[in-house]
Amino acid sequence: MRLKQVLVLGLVLGLVLGGLSGCAGMTSQEREAALKRSAEFAPAPTLTDPSTGVASGQTDEGQARPPRNTKPPSATELDPQVMYEVLLGEMLALKGAQNEAFSILFPLAQQTRDPGLAERAFQLSMATFDLEAIQAATNLWRDVSPESSVAWKASYLMAVREGDQTRAREHWQRYRAVSDQSLDEDLVQAAMRLRQTAPGEAALDFMQWLLQAHPDRATAQYGMGLILHAYQQYDQAIRFFKQAAGGLEVMLSEVTPGWPAALRKQLQGAQDDAFAQPWLLKIYRQARLLLAESYLGAQQAQSGLDVLADYVKTYPDDWAMQERYARLEVKAGYYRQAEQRYQAVVNHRPQSHQTRLALALLRMEQGDYAGAMDPLKTLEGVEGFESVARYYLGRIAQQAGQLAQARTYYQLVLESEYELDARLHLAELAFEQKGLAATLATLAELSPEATDDQVKVLRAKALFYRKAGELDEAITVYQQAIELAPDNVSLYLQQAMLAFELNRFEAYEQTLTRALAQAPDHAELLNALGYFYVEQDRELEKATELLDRAVALAPGQYHILDSRGWLAYKKGALNEAERYLRKALSMQMDPEVLAHLIEVLWANGHTDEARALWQKHQATFPDHAPLQKLIRRLKAS
Repeated sequence: MRLKQVLVLGLVLGLVLGGLSGCAGMTSQEREAALKRSAEFAPAPTLTDPSTGVASGQTDEGQARPPRNTKPPSATELDPQVMYEVLLGEMLALKGAQNEAFSILFPLAQQTRDPGLAERAFQLSMATFDLEAIQAATNLWRDVSPESSVAWKASYLMAVREGDQTRAREHWQRYRAVSDQSLDEDLVQAAMRLRQTAPGEAALDFMQWLLQAHPDRATAQYGMGLILHAYQQYDQAIRFFKQAAGGLEVMLSEVTPGWPAALRKQLQGAQDDAFAQPWLLKIYRQARLLLAESYLGAQQAQSGLDVLADYVKTYPDDWAMQERYARLEVKAGYYRQAEQRYQAVVNHRPQSHQTRLALALLRMEQGDYAGAMDPLKTLEGVEGFESVARYYLGRIAQQAGQLAQARTYYQLVLESEYELDARLHLAELAFEQKGLAATLATLAELSPEATDDQVKVLRAKALFYRKAGELDEAITVYQQAIELAPDNVSLYLQQAMLAFELNRFEAYEQTLTRALAQAPDHAELLNALGYFYVEQDRELEKATELLDRAVALAPGQYHILDSRGWLAYKKGALNEAERYLRKALSMQMDPEVLAHLIEVLWANGHTDEARALWQKHQATFPDHAPLQKLIRRLKAS
């Protein structure tokens, strides 16, 4: 029997008996982690023409490259002992014993120098996760099959991983000499593989070299953005994705005039077989999606909305982009628009469970607990989402005072990342009956290992101290949490609020200043400190700087617009104050914003409008004492 026949037999047995890897199914933890990602954020596509199943190869100049004649595997005759060892190795691979299979088949490949067996040894080496084994198998396969593009691809990737840039570049060039794919396809695939396999600095160095060699290639710019995004260098990734998107549009126009129609058809579920290079459409769309992700990562929500507005309008059926655009709207504070967009995504893609969860959470954030119930009830019946749905249903029941129902939901949250949060809420529900000492003893029984979970327990401990009126203890506990997680901005805000309650204004200011050193572009921090200065009627120029930045970062947050309007009033700019406050009140009928606007109207001479506004809305907020007394105070003044 020829060696090739033996290998084919082994592969066929592997397919029949369940595959060569022996992998088990996903664990619940892995599934939960996967579900955290947007369901639409798929990895970059394989660069093949779906109508033919083969790579859409182009030469560097864009012309079709003729198929390359590859050297067939040798017809080595096997003696019975070698044939037995090959079959033994394949049977071990079938059972999932990849290391043992490799230890048998690799020496045989060295002995026979058969290309087919060298390739099989390489495949098994990848399953061993042993870098030395992979390197040895790669070298052998490359030596016996110098025309194999895959062998040279593995070689340059291994060299990058090892930090040998010189060898990586040499092997890339050898790979390009035998590759059947176009330069553009290879550049994209190189970035995809580097992102998956190479350490950050090494991957960036190699991709930078490719970009320097091909600076005008949109695919090289896309690849650089891909690597930068993978290593969370979002500001730089934005620049390259914007360049790549423009260049890819030019490439698409060259191969298929009127290509936007092809993309619209594709997004509507129709396949445009006449399109010359479908993979270009996929990469262009992926560049836009990753651009949105980068704006989210860089905390530049408004800039992302501005840049992507035309794309969202042109391609309304790109539901993955609609979901990301909604996330940008949430970050920018445009909650109503985001809610409508999330709902549209769910309506058109009922299986978009992650978006359904985002819709529920957004409604909860706006106080629409009834509106959040329906999506959460749906998710309660979806595998992988049961715990998160029950956790938030518990939160809604607790908010509504339905404590028994809340306990039931929390107790059903098991073996998920929400289990600790549910147990903390159960402790909160028991606080009124058990008291502080017993509740703290319950918390002491929790011993989470992860830093984030330790911070959650400390935050709960501070909450119970605050409820018990022991504010100094609460401040101390928040400080312990800050030392564990110095970049957690919410901890500073909560600690600062306690200092404010104690009239320790200097401590309040110092805490927020420390927080801004950690997160200088955090809109809530900027607003908290800026509005503090306004209320203190001091540092108004500094307050202007802080609040202008906050408005730029979150122009859809009504309370930030209110702060900015009240600052304008304090500075005597009454028309400017009116403008900000009217906009804030149009976004949210809030008693404090209403009171501020009435006072500004009165000061600006619009007393009739101020009085009418107060008469129309004062009954809506009977418990807001400043609003109730406002007109009498203004008349007296």
